[in-house]
Amino acid sequence: MAHPIRVGLLVSMAITMMTILFVMGTQMEDVDAVTQEAVTAEASLQVTPLTPIAQAKPTSISVQDPDKGIPANPTFLKAAEVVEGIAARTKPETQSHVSKMGTHTASKGPKLLTWVTIGDWGAPTPPCKRIAQQMGDWAQEHGAKFAISVGDNFYPRGVSSPSDSVWTHNFEDLFSHNGLHIPWHVVLGNHDHKGHAMSQVEYSTRSKRWNMPALFFMHSVQQAGVSMDLFFMDSYGRRPGWEAQIKWLEGKLQGSTAEWKIIVNHKPVYSSGTMHGTNKYNIKTLVPLMDKYNVQLYMNGDDHHLEVLRDSNQITYLVTGSASYLHEVPEPRIPESLWAQATHGFAVHTLHPDTLQTDIISHEGAVLHSISILRNRTYT
Repeated sequence: MAHPIRVGLLVSMAITMMTILFVMGTQMEDVDAVTQEAVTAEASLQVTPLTPIAQAKPTSISVQDPDKGIPANPTFLKAAEVVEGIAARTKPETQSHVSKMGTHTASKGPKLLTWVTIGDWGAPTPPCKRIAQQMGDWAQEHGAKFAISVGDNFYPRGVSSPSDSVWTHNFEDLFSHNGLHIPWHVVLGNHDHKGHAMSQVEYSTRSKRWNMPALFFMHSVQQAGVSMDLFFMDSYGRRPGWEAQIKWLEGKLQGSTAEWKIIVNHKPVYSSGTMHGTNKYNIKTLVPLMDKYNVQLYMNGDDHHLEVLRDSNQITYLVTGSASYLHEVPEPRIPESLWAQATHGFAVHTLHPDTLQTDIISHEGAVLHSISILRNRTYT
């Protein structure tokens, strides 16, 4: 006959085990219910109509860029559709021109040529979609002849091939405005190099508007007797290397007889940005050449803000890397900075015989800042 104490222990243990199994089963049902609820919510997510950022209500979701470690996966991009982005941060003493399209400051002399510049547009965030519309409107209204991209064309890891579906979603469909069916002269950024860089060169043979004949190249423009040479660089490329590109650039600059010379690159020379900022190596390798051969303008992205700078050689620098994401602009800014703002936007350039009018346009279509760049670089 079994001992009464042992029987009691066995019964107690059995009851305890049954209780544990019951609780675990209930918890698993709760987990399944929560998981199913999340899946259902994801499937039924509706994209809300975009509203101006000034009217947007704060949200707990933050649209951040891949440079800060947030992967641009499909769920992230879907969430980005219903988020208005990051509020602009303006220097208090800076005057912001709130103008309607077409009322930008006029430069002296006849208008010869207009083009638009955009950078770091590699994810179709809500601000980037607005830029695509506004840039198309401006390009169409002012008869832009071409567009320039200063890199980071596809986040987070470039493209895998010339037939990658991202071409359709992030370029062809995004920039479908009639005003943007013009040649696009393009350089690569650091995120483009994380994919198959040569695929962006190869896409030039498939697209009527994408123009990247090589990883670095020169494009010449002649308009009404005035000539302009554009030099497109590959700042993150490892082959043939930066030193080889500098030699190539010096040879092209030395042989150029154009009145206007502009360098397009992804890395900055001067920048007040917090993510990349001023590049001392670019100052060492590029600035002496730009000064010697009278380069009037250097355009770049990489830092996700808008900025106009001018160095002691009177060379002008334009940072336009804020199409998709934003970085803060600290105060005080670097001494070379003339104006800066952490706002989504792009640039419109109007060439005249002796001046280049550059207008910085927000994703809302307002003229934030205007500057006249002089051909002879003699500023008072």
